[in-house]
Amino acid sequence: MEGQLLLEIRDHTVAFDGPTTQAWLPAGASLPVQQTTVLHLQIYHGREGYYLVCSSSNPSFGSGDTWHQSLEDTPAQAETQFGASLHRWQRVAV
Repeated sequence: MEGQLLLEIRDHTVAFDGPTTQAWLPAGASLPVQQTTVLHLQIYHGREGYYLVCSSSNPSFGSGDTWHQSLEDTPAQAETQFGASLHRWQRVAV
């Protein structure tokens, strides 16, 4: 990722699939097995905004990034998407 690394959260555990996903399944379908993953979340400042970058310990979960106009929007997205509390972000020494 190009840009300056500003903040990060290491070892953020997230559960996905399982009973909470049953609303979209047809009646009588088998429930997906709940899995957990450990995320490494990072916020970068780039030329055109801020990036939330996520990498996972579970290959089924994958990794990715999202773009944001403001620094304030970026950790808010991590909280919405992954349940990452705002107080867990740590500044990265430059």
